[in-house]
Amino acid sequence: MNNGLGFIGLQSSGVGIATVDGAGSIWNNNGALRVGSSGQGTLNITGGGVVNVGTDSSVNSVSAVYVGSGGSEFNTVGSLTNAGLIDIAAGGVVKASVVNNSGRVHNNGLIEGNFNNLAGGTLSGSGTILGDLNLSGILAVGNSPGTMTVMGNVNWNDGTTFELELSDATGTAGSDPGWDLLLADGVMDLSGVSAGGIAILLTSLDLANIPGMAVNFNGNSDYHWIFATADGGITGFDSSLFTIDSTNFWNSLNGMFAVSMGGDSLFLDYTTNALPEPSNTVPEPASLAIWSIMGLGAVAMRRRSKRSKTTRGGAEPAS
Repeated sequence: MNNGLGFIGLQSSGVGIATVDGAGSIWNNNGALRVGSSGQGTLNITGGGVVNVGTDSSVNSVSAVYVGSGGSEFNTVGSLTNAGLIDIAAGGVVKASVVNNSGRVHNNGLIEGNFNNLAGGTLSGSGTILGDLNLSGILAVGNSPGTMTVMGNVNWNDGTTFELELSDATGTAGSDPGWDLLLADGVMDLSGVSAGGIAILLTSLDLANIPGMAVNFNGNSDYHWIFATADGGITGFDSSLFTIDSTNFWNSLNGMFAVSMGGDSLFLDYTTNALPEPSNTVPEPASLAIWSIMGLGAVAMRRRSKRSKTTRGGAEPAS
């Protein structure tokens, strides 16, 4: 199908639904596409269907675009502006010169283009972004614990919330069970962030990925969890840029959380307040022998001292 300017849900009271389904099904929209212009719109691209937009696309706050698996594609030559929902399944592709998100984008597939996660926006999922990621709003890596990959730079800004989920304190970064991990192929830049500008929202999950007690966590032990890494390095780091909200961490705590940097990675550290256990080490036999010799020497010195005092006093030793 081919047309010029496209609308799904044009009128304020209107509800529109468009579905492009199946390999070989293509909708070429040569002008702009408005999903929910004044009304509510839904665009379903499934089974390998393709939608091509000649200029720019937008999704309003009550509308949604679903890009399914099997090579389904939503391609926009210009910018894609989202205030509603864009859901990309594994194997689905969204292409745009830039995505400006103030709604929710759940990406388990591939986004080709730069991505601006604006204030009020949420980016989630275990997919890949082929471009730079500019962060404000909420970043919710993975589907419960998981990995998000950025094949470009990641620029952090004030107002960013990193939702970090942890189900196993001794598990694997970016895996389930384990905790969330953000991977960047380029540089991770924190130079534009002021003190307290990034919030780490820490949530513990049980092994069913339901909020609850994380396994293998002991509040009297220390932990060092990697949650972000950048092949191109990290610039502008300072631990004061981060605040940690552990309200949703269900395990008992006896310490404090902080963010640190090591090499090209960021870590969430937990440091316990517990004192080290007293040592119950038994001295080696050689040490015991030394102490015994020292003790005998001290006794002998005391005896010589007493005999010396007796002689100086004029008393004769007993026969």
